[in-house]
Amino acid sequence: MAFSFEKLLDLPESARRAASLIVAIGRNRLELFSLECREELHFSLKVLTVLLAAFFLAMFGVLLVTVLLLFALPPELRLTGMACCALVYFLGSFGCIMWVKALFSRHPMPFSQTLEEMRKDGKQLREP
Repeated sequence: MAFSFEKLLDLPESARRAASLIVAIGRNRLELFSLECREELHFSLKVLTVLLAAFFLAMFGVLLVTVLLLFALPPELRLTGMACCALVYFLGSFGCIMWVKALFSRHPMPFSQTLEEMRKDGKQLREP
């Protein structure tokens, strides 16, 4: 049994309006879903960029500062200097991780607006 638009035109006016409304609601929800997909992609790329920057900066910083300090310190203090450098860079890395955690906590759940609108639509369709 194939769907035919001619059969749809034979329906009473109220049924046609209801079908048109359902199609319009579906289209609206798809547009909202598409918008939220783009927002999630943008957010994910932003987080990934920050994490990669934090990683590379931490690695280069650890390498360069450690080498610099090791050559600048007297031989008996080199081990202590290395430990201090490691502590500083680990704290910096921890700060970056906390920053990303804060980004996620402020960011709404993915597709929450679409789901909320669909809940509202369901309530409206169930009401007499």
